Amino acid sequence: MRKQYSSLIVASGLDLKNYIPSINSMKGSIIGIKCNELSGIQHPINHSGYVLPQVNGITWLGSSYEKTKHLMSSEEIQESILSRASEVFKNIGSSKDIIEWSGIRSTLPDRMPVAGAMDNNVFVIGGLASRGLSFAPLLAEIIACEISGLSSPVSKKILASLSPNRFSKNST
Repeated sequence: MRKQYSSLIVASGLDLKNYIPSINSMKGSIIGIKCNELSGIQHPINHSGYVLPQVNGITWLGSSYEKTKHLMSSEEIQESILSRASEVFKNIGSSKDIIEWSGIRSTLPDRMPVAGAMDNNVFVIGGLASRGLSFAPLLAEIIACEISGLSSPVSKKILASLSPNRFSKNST
């Protein structure tokens, strides 16, 4: 049996290049540390990086951005992330038990994500880079409001800055 849907949401990272040719990729890393000094954090905190609440005794800190011309060593990644976090959180311990995770992020030339209608009832969310944990809930709310005909949670100016059509030759 075939199901019919009235809307489609495409949120496929770098595969959005099929819809938005100006989307780019960038390698990035985060580190996880065992740090009792950060155990009281209840919500993600953004600074020149970010800190996530502990899960299973691990606090995740982010992040690095690595252009393809210079890929950072594991030591450089850890030093970069820890030094930025220690500017905000003076009590970070010197944990030697560090977990590192690296991945590829999608970014856009203006460093803003996309969220909105591409065409009729096809919507996209992408280009979140390292701020997906911060942007994703709001971007999903924007799309949900657009689909259901409700008022947007953001201004028209912000909607325009998030439009996936802002890179097309016909956009104003």
